[in-house]
Amino acid sequence: MTYRGRRLVFSWGIVILALVAALLIILFQAETTKLIPFYAIGVFLSFTLSQGRDGRALAPCGQDAPGDEIEMHGSIMRYDDHWRWKQSVNTVGGTMTFIVMIIFAVAKFTDGAWIVIFLIPALVFIFYRIHQHYKLVANVLNQGTLFPNMRPHPVKTLVMIDDVHAGTIHTINFAKSLGAPWTAVHVAIDPDKAERVQKHWDERIGDEAFSRSFPSPYRELTGPVHEYIEELMER
Repeated sequence: MTYRGRRLVFSWGIVILALVAALLIILFQAETTKLIPFYAIGVFLSFTLSQGRDGRALAPCGQDAPGDEIEMHGSIMRYDDHWRWKQSVNTVGGTMTFIVMIIFAVAKFTDGAWIVIFLIPALVFIFYRIHQHYKLVANVLNQGTLFPNMRPHPVKTLVMIDDVHAGTIHTINFAKSLGAPWTAVHVAIDPDKAERVQKHWDERIGDEAFSRSFPSPYRELTGPVHEYIEELMER
């Protein structure tokens, strides 16, 4: 969705919007009276939010001395003698568009407006949770050490194998090229298959490396491997 094409537009976003628009036209059989609630509520909500934000952004223009400049989100805000009048215009306009939006939501609720009324808060909640996740990750990353520790640490490579075949051999060759101790790990979901894997290992690899097989009767992959990694870290 954030990828820009050669014309510096969000290509996938435009394609998805076009598909959604076409789907709405098909579902509502291109009847304008049924499509108006989707358009009107979204448009008047955008007008309300934009005018409210503009009115709030005008407040710093009257708090500083004439000639002062404030940089806000890449824009230069300068002192304006008429900031209160402009803020009043935005306040009145935002109030009017908010009233029109509520009227549309109530009058056209059963005609399809209920979809927008529930969809927009749901999207806002999802975006808010994503933003909170990013903030949490940023806080965790900021708690790390300020300077890298240049002391060499021992490295042990784990090679996850499902069977012994050409792909496994290439992976083992790469692990060997790292020059660190390595161990082949197999999660035995099927005991019969685990025996076949061990047999193929003995035939093609032999005693070149130590292999571990972890039984997993509940068909869990990450649990046994995670426990083995914790065991290695405690050594």
